[in-house]
Amino acid sequence: VLVHDWALQMHGFYLDESLKEIRFDAVVSFDAKSRKEVQKNIVKKVNEIYPGYKVYVEMDLDYSAKD
Repeated sequence: VLVHDWALQMHGFYLDESLKEIRFDAVVSFDAKSRKEVQKNIVKKVNEIYPGYKVYVEMDLDYSAKD
């Protein structure tokens, strides 16, 4: 997630190996493209590393960077 310029931080990570679920929040810049596209991209990348897992990503905007 953090390899992208628009990805500022990740938190609230939860992995349940028995249910094969991954959950986390991603803080994204206001400069990011569509939040929906960003979310799809994150889920796709995580699924490449953890095939067969359900991935849930909550998208948070970085409000601290705005005046």
